[in-house]
Amino acid sequence: MVFRPAYFTPVVRRWRLRLLLLVMASGLAWHTGHAQESGRPLIDGLTISPGLTIYVGDLDGNPDSNPIQYLASARIGFMIAADRRFGRKVGGGLELHFDQIKINRGAFELSNTMISLDLVGGYYFDLIQTDFLRWSGGVGLTLLIPSYVRLPEDEEGVRRLGTRPVLTFPFSISIQDRVRVGVRFMLTDYLDSFKGSGYPVDLIAFVRIGYRFDFVN
Repeated sequence: MVFRPAYFTPVVRRWRLRLLLLVMASGLAWHTGHAQESGRPLIDGLTISPGLTIYVGDLDGNPDSNPIQYLASARIGFMIAADRRFGRKVGGGLELHFDQIKINRGAFELSNTMISLDLVGGYYFDLIQTDFLRWSGGVGLTLLIPSYVRLPEDEEGVRRLGTRPVLTFPFSISIQDRVRVGVRFMLTDYLDSFKGSGYPVDLIAFVRIGYRFDFVN
């Protein structure tokens, strides 16, 4: 057995959070300096996209993974994204997502608000027309803000947790920078405050439909 002081886990979490924020800030600072030298705008475009957020986890009440049932339980989400090209087909950017899930199943009634800052990279594909499809993926930091009405805390696998940051990995496919479908993998199985056997981690699927403001063309 390895002994760990009580402060060990919070300290590691704080330094992990600081390291991730430092990497994001360094990347943004490099891009800013490069843009100033070339006379090019800092960002090539800004996308504003409302959409749907879908919770996929142990308490989703959808054991058959019926897509209609998932859509029926979806909540409203929102995204603001700044992007920049680094070549003919490669791009990247920063994205800010606002999402919320609500769970009301059996003895569980809770909600979880999520604010995510993602650093992403992507590749554009020419299909029907130039840059018709874009695949993107990256790493993000999601702030979880849970709120509880009732929770069976005496059951195994149930934990009442407060506001906390979680490392996440978003992946998506966009069509003409207007329609986006993606999923966010979370390094936790406690998005719903319950660790069950159905899923090793909790997922958030999302659909966004929005408009991109082009600052270059």
